Amino acid sequence: MSVTRLSVIPSPQVAIGLMILLTLSGCVSYSRMANDWPSEIPPMDLFVEAYENDQANQEIQSMEAYLVWVKRFYQGWVVYDNGWLKVSQNLSESMPVNERAAANHRIAEIGLKIAPEWAKEKTDRYIFTDMVVVWGEALLEALDRGEVFRYMDSVEQDLQLLSEGQIQRRDIFMQRYFPDIQEESFLF
Repeated sequence: MSVTRLSVIPSPQVAIGLMILLTLSGCVSYSRMANDWPSEIPPMDLFVEAYENDQANQEIQSMEAYLVWVKRFYQGWVVYDNGWLKVSQNLSESMPVNERAAANHRIAEIGLKIAPEWAKEKTDRYIFTDMVVVWGEALLEALDRGEVFRYMDSVEQDLQLLSEGQIQRRDIFMQRYFPDIQEESFLF
């Protein structure tokens, strides 16, 4: 009994047509995401550019998934509803009026440093949710102590050190920012 093999290699015209269809479906998805992008968070193009500049993450995470996580960072979601927008709003409302603009600018800049990295697939990032929680809780402590700008300086320095691989996830904990706080008094 002989076996007949069918060729499944498409002609060049069919292959080009498939590539065009796949590209167009990506454009439709991108266009839909752009239309649904919340106006209160930084422009989607900033995050698309960050995604496109990270070949390693592109190999393990789709752009659509990445952008969903960016939105979750800013807006929160079912698992953790205290997104960066809420943190920023709480900070602004708690600051003296004459310091609000500067605080708003700094917290927005910090968010722009955290979000593109945090939104990546877990195997390809250096910022994790537990770190963001520590930074949020430490921000509340900084507010209570009137040390918001000093604290934000420390976080920005740590973000730089993390990006350079000079410190690791395990180095981000409450006592790093407030050494006098007892570990057992800090629960999250």
